Amino acid sequence: TIFPLIVSMFNWIRIQMETGYKQEIFRTFVMPTVCSGVMAVIAYFFYLGLHTITKSELVSLIVTIILAAIIYFILMILTKTLSEKEIYDLPMGGRIVRLTKTIGILRE
Repeated sequence: TIFPLIVSMFNWIRIQMETGYKQEIFRTFVMPTVCSGVMAVIAYFFYLGLHTITKSELVSLIVTIILAAIIYFILMILTKTLSEKEIYDLPMGGRIVRLTKTIGILRE
């Protein structure tokens, strides 16, 4: 696991030297980590509650994975880690932007 990390760091340094591009550390690394931590805590407790109700590990797991993905995406939008342009670049991005604006998650 160390080797890919080292190679990535060398690539990062070389790209910065060659192009002058400065990586946005906070938006690229810190905020996604915070969003995933919050999502993990919510998903964990949701799984426990759902498993208590359904007594089915498979059903609880599948529903929790779907919920976790939705929560992570919403957190990435609310923290402005994902911009509207970046969402447009996703598959069905136009529909996602319209939906998130309609329900009030994405603000202009």
